[in-house]
Amino acid sequence: MKKLVNKILFLAILLVPMSVFAARGITVEPGTLEIPVGTTKTFEIVANEAQGLGRITTSDATVATVNKEVWDIQGSLTESVVRQTITVTGVKEGTATITVLLDQAATEELTDLSGQTRTVTVRVVKGGSDEPTQPTNNNTTTNNNTTTTTWVIDKSSDNGTCEKKLVKIYSDKKYDYFVADECKAGYKVVFTDGGILTIKDALAKGKVTIADLEKAGVEITKNPNTGTTFNTLVIIIGASVVGGMIYYARKRQRMI
Repeated sequence: MKKLVNKILFLAILLVPMSVFAARGITVEPGTLEIPVGTTKTFEIVANEAQGLGRITTSDATVATVNKEVWDIQGSLTESVVRQTITVTGVKEGTATITVLLDQAATEELTDLSGQTRTVTVRVVKGGSDEPTQPTNNNTTTNNNTTTTTWVIDKSSDNGTCEKKLVKIYSDKKYDYFVADECKAGYKVVFTDGGILTIKDALAKGKVTIADLEKAGVEITKNPNTGTTFNTLVIIIGASVVGGMIYYARKRQRMI
């Protein structure tokens, strides 16, 4: 009889989900990452019986960036363990710490979990010769033939969830320039001197050019700038009409 009871208990333990035995709160898997410059790797945040906001920050955005800064954790009784994948981009050689903070617990019984933190240590290394060529790596822009700035494109915003709808990022006298969707419009130019700008802002500030972005692997569509052409035409016609009115007014004045 005792053996039968032991067998039943053993089977019961096997049938119970492992999440029951896991500590409540958040964990990260893996706890360390090594990333060649200009490439990406991922880690997972695992939330067990936790609800609230997960805040993801990096200690040094010039070394490594993350694609998501806030995760709305929606655990439930039917799905006590939920996971979120975070993409980390290596910007330049160095070490950074990614911190995940459990904030704003959803219920009073979970308030003891608020403030819980977990960390991932990221070491960004120089890519070896066996690493695939990355179009986002080691781009340089030279201003006034004197200052050279090195930068990479952080494409972690492109998670494939955006509707395909052209988004304008820049205009000049001849063309309007577009990317395929809002996800690609979220691409960031990360400078090794510490600056981070969206591609639209980087273009507006003259930090990069359309040619720079295309060379870095950003797909850009350009269409003739009809607005500028129309405005120019209106100005020309308007100037002609005003000039004609002045001419005839003077001519009439002479006749009088």
